[in-house]
Amino acid sequence: MEDNKKIKKVIMLLAVLLGISVVALGGAVLGQYIDASKPVIAEVGDENDPSESEPPQITPSDDEGNFAITGENAERTKTALYRGHSEDKKTFIIDDMSPGDKKYEGYELKVNYSGTIVVRFKADVTVDEKVGGGAADKKLADVLMVRINIEGNTVYEGALGKMPKEITHTLTSKEKTSECVDYDIYAWLPSGAGSDYSHRRLEAELCWWVAESEAGGSYSGQLEEIPDTGAPAPIGALAAMAAASLAGIIAFGSGKKRART
Repeated sequence: MEDNKKIKKVIMLLAVLLGISVVALGGAVLGQYIDASKPVIAEVGDENDPSESEPPQITPSDDEGNFAITGENAERTKTALYRGHSEDKKTFIIDDMSPGDKKYEGYELKVNYSGTIVVRFKADVTVDEKVGGGAADKKLADVLMVRINIEGNTVYEGALGKMPKEITHTLTSKEKTSECVDYDIYAWLPSGAGSDYSHRRLEAELCWWVAESEAGGSYSGQLEEIPDTGAPAPIGALAAMAAASLAGIIAFGSGKKRART
């Protein structure tokens, strides 16, 4: 009788362990599935998220086209390129700008790659419409001035509507690596533009991409998968624990039946 009570307690303990193992195993598998289904992981932010910090203050100088961004640690919109995700897009919006107004947006592009690759960038105007006063037939993109900086170096300055079809930036690494590249966009509507270009809404689709078809050609590099920086879920250990608990329950249950007979 006493032996049966001990066996019963052991079986109950093993049953509890089995239940815990199964629940934890299911959670680990579900967690990995959710992580794998995310289009952009960890480093990528949403510029439309209202929880983001306010954009940095713009300090104008005597020259309309030159203005500094205060705060070295200004928040940047996150974007990324990696194997299986060779293109990423964000929306740049100008809403009801008046002559003399300025706007700044900063972006941090994280690229997972190896070898030598060319990161391409462009800005396609998708919306340019009247929202208030001003002439309906005028296009803000024709007069809106922009300066595009990559890693602090100016690669384009001129009207947004006359930007090149692509602006390239070459990255090189002998080993697999994750490299962050800063893009700064300074936009301003010149004071001399006049009221015809006021009260308009403009949206430009910013696009970063790597032409993966170039791999093996003049450029030897390629995009790489996102490195796993988190602790992996111990799926194997949880499965082993569940199996051992189940085996123990079966073994002790059989022993208990034999003891009764």
